[in-house]
Amino acid sequence: MAKRHAPQAILIPMDEVQARRHELPHAGRIVMVCRSGGRCAAE
Repeated sequence: MAKRHAPQAILIPMDEVQARRHELPHAGRIVMVCRSGGRCAAE
């Protein structure tokens, strides 16, 4: 990952989130960021 990523960031493409959900922390807050913002703008 590039230097601009948070130290504990996990890069998971949106179409893989369901299959890779076991990689996400079970406690605490999860922050998801869309690289292009296209999904956010679709509302």
